[in-house]
Amino acid sequence: MEQVGHVFISHAARDYPTARRVRDALNAAGVNTWLADDNLQMGDQWATEVTQALHEASGGLVLLSSASVNSAWVTSEFRYLLTQNKPLFVATIEPVSPDEIPSRLKHLQWIDLTHDFDAGIDQIVQVIENRQQQSPLTATPQQEIRGIPEPKSSGLKVKLRVPADRFNADELVNLVERLADAGVDDIEIAEEADRDAG
Repeated sequence: MEQVGHVFISHAARDYPTARRVRDALNAAGVNTWLADDNLQMGDQWATEVTQALHEASGGLVLLSSASVNSAWVTSEFRYLLTQNKPLFVATIEPVSPDEIPSRLKHLQWIDLTHDFDAGIDQIVQVIENRQQQSPLTATPQQEIRGIPEPKSSGLKVKLRVPADRFNADELVNLVERLADAGVDDIEIAEEADRDAG
């Protein structure tokens, strides 16, 4: 499938293992995706990278769970995509009470990944292909990039210093997403030399 841009995968920190599984399955089917762990680099400003990825996205996929419906960052991400008129797809990865589902997602078509994951992935790919035939999924033309409408500011800033020899991308992404979900506004990752090295 020829596609310009990428599908931004929005998920709660707790759902990271499932998000990776979804990413791998979509990539195997030819869908270009963006997931935080694929793009996290030492020294990156977390919010800046996410904003850039949302701006360049051709659409978004929200992984719906009890954690994601309560994540301020997931809400900010899907709101940004909707305000930019980008296609937004929703996949349920666990049962969620209808009362918990954000009103802006209730009117969208959902795809269930809880009963038959592979069939659900096939449906997502088909929906993306159908949407692409109707109106190609292309990246937004270059224009002024505005930040995603962030959750209410907590004023908290965190700088993570990670020893290069102990860097674990999966653990670091999980930590950063948990900090973001907790309302930390500014997260910077910096590499530092191993203190034990002579």
